[in-house]
Amino acid sequence: MGHASVHKLINSGCIIKTDTKEGRVCVVCPMAKFTKLPYHLSTSHAAEIFHLIYVDIWGVYRVETRGKHRCFLTIVDDCSRNTWVHLLKEKSDAFKAIEEFMLMVKNQFNKTVKIIRSDNGMEFEDHRCQALFGALGIVHQTSCVGRPQQNGRVERKHHNILEMGRALRFQAGLPLHFWGDCVLTTAYITNRLPTPILKNRTPYEILHKIKPDYSQMKAVGCLAFAYNPSLIKDKSQARRADGSKERDKARLVVLGNKQQYGVDYAETFAPVAKLTTVRSLLAVVSLEGWHAYQMDVKNAFLHWDLNETVYMKPPPGYIAPNTPLTTNQGYSSLKAHGFNQSKVDYSLFTKLASQSFIFVLVYVDDLILASNNIHLIQETKAWLSSLFHMKDLGSLSYFLGIEVARTSQGIFLSQKKYVTDLLKEFHMTKCNAFPWHHTSNSPPQLVTPYLILKPSKDWLEN
Repeated sequence: MGHASVHKLINSGCIIKTDTKEGRVCVVCPMAKFTKLPYHLSTSHAAEIFHLIYVDIWGVYRVETRGKHRCFLTIVDDCSRNTWVHLLKEKSDAFKAIEEFMLMVKNQFNKTVKIIRSDNGMEFEDHRCQALFGALGIVHQTSCVGRPQQNGRVERKHHNILEMGRALRFQAGLPLHFWGDCVLTTAYITNRLPTPILKNRTPYEILHKIKPDYSQMKAVGCLAFAYNPSLIKDKSQARRADGSKERDKARLVVLGNKQQYGVDYAETFAPVAKLTTVRSLLAVVSLEGWHAYQMDVKNAFLHWDLNETVYMKPPPGYIAPNTPLTTNQGYSSLKAHGFNQSKVDYSLFTKLASQSFIFVLVYVDDLILASNNIHLIQETKAWLSSLFHMKDLGSLSYFLGIEVARTSQGIFLSQKKYVTDLLKEFHMTKCNAFPWHHTSNSPPQLVTPYLILKPSKDWLEN
């Protein structure tokens, strides 16, 4: 009858009570229907700090932190319920973390750990851990196999840490590899939160005998500013930041929203080079063996002379004089230094000096300098640096999302970094790569990750 209970069989009329023998027990039913007895929450509480601690490891996680960590060790003190979290690269690193914890307890609190309770993880049964426990006279208690409830206090602490850590990461919009920072922050916060178990006191207060200070706590992901001291060239100088102001920096933006539709609404200008111009210039550089360098402007500037007087309203917070504000002083331009502006691409400037040529391609605040004369490039760099705060980036290697690598075979162009950043932005890094390029008007074509620019002179002339 499928090992139904005797009472059900009697109530259904399948058997009568006299058919059952007193004391007869089915040996199959206990094996098939046996369940664990319920666990009751323990109300025991250590009388002194570090008399009993619970330890456990979470992980290994599939995503590494910024420090290459993939798991963490959690230590909970039974008396104060204070929690310590140590990020680990491997589970085998638990011994070093426990050893450092023992030293911290001795040096900071003048205490010794009496009992350590853990599960049956091999990292705690390691001969090094056992030797450490024996040398310090620590009793190591382990839970029964398959009974994690016996180590439930640290197991529940893991659950709380992961929940709060996820909430912090979601609120701040942090990438997944910041999970380690969120876990450490969670432990810091929970140690300063009151709990009914401690009669609405905090673990920090029980451990340190003082109430925690909340004035320095900030929300995860809030706006923060860091002082970046200037580089110190003299090793004998002090390296501690003194809080002094490095330089004054401001940017004036003239409001340009008064254009009229049908008059000058569509008249805009931005020094942005065309991608076709970039590729053509690199083709010439590759064919002729020219030098190619890159510079960056540290402050925004206009490379065009202003011929009109522009009136402007004062910016907020600025006390304007009685006279109107005007901007009629033109900036020094490339044209004033003998460069000719291209009629096809206004961001390309050329200059001929005897048998030397130099090209300057402008894209907002990024510049490409290409020439057959390295000395002419150096002179142009020095001239630009005398006018603006320039940053010399050296030989051309990365421009507009294009990686540029120069070899004896030519110039290799790749947009791998650009594509990778694009996939990360749309959460598509796990999609499968497909080496075919296809449009609706052309058959599929096999594409290579690099484009070799080694054109012929006929191609350039055409």
